[in-house]
Amino acid sequence: FGNGDDTPAAHGIPIAFKSKLLKISVNVELGGGATTTEDVEIEVYKNGSATGAKGIVTSGLADTDTKKSQVTDVTSSNITFDENDIINFRTVKDGNSTTTSARVAAWFQTIL
Repeated sequence: FGNGDDTPAAHGIPIAFKSKLLKISVNVELGGGATTTEDVEIEVYKNGSATGAKGIVTSGLADTDTKKSQVTDVTSSNITFDENDIINFRTVKDGNSTTTSARVAAWFQTIL
């Protein structure tokens, strides 16, 4: 994810079990010497549609910062996935900076 990857929104990773999305963690790398005064936002897509849930790294990043990661609680969005639903992530705000790559992790709770 990142560095020019432009996966179609409906492509992504199939979810293996019925679950609820709880949190999103995001880690970004800025290009050498780059700084940003805006947030970096990565939105969760479900079966090709935007959910409104976003992983956010708050503004004020520079390539020399040690904290370029952040966890966002999205439980209030109440996003659930059924088995074989597709999850994907898209950058919706890049902080007006050169982001060389990003990593996203999604944290789920199994629904029985």
